[in-house]
Amino acid sequence: MLRWEYMPGGTIFLVWNQSRAGFDPSGHFGGFGDFPDLLDQPAENIFLLKMSYWLSG
Repeated sequence: MLRWEYMPGGTIFLVWNQSRAGFDPSGHFGGFGDFPDLLDQPAENIFLLKMSYWLSG
C-alpha cells in the first residue's frame, strides 16, 4: 500500500494485490516444497486507487 497526502486534508491510496491458485489432482500436499510450483501459476493483479478529501464544516 502506498499513501500520499497531496494537500492538507487530501490523500491518495494505491493498493496492489496479486492472487495465484494451483490445484494438484493427486491431492498431494508438499508444504513449502510446492511453493515454486505456485509461482509458475498465472497471476491475477488488482490495483485499487482511492482519493479522499476532508471537507471542513
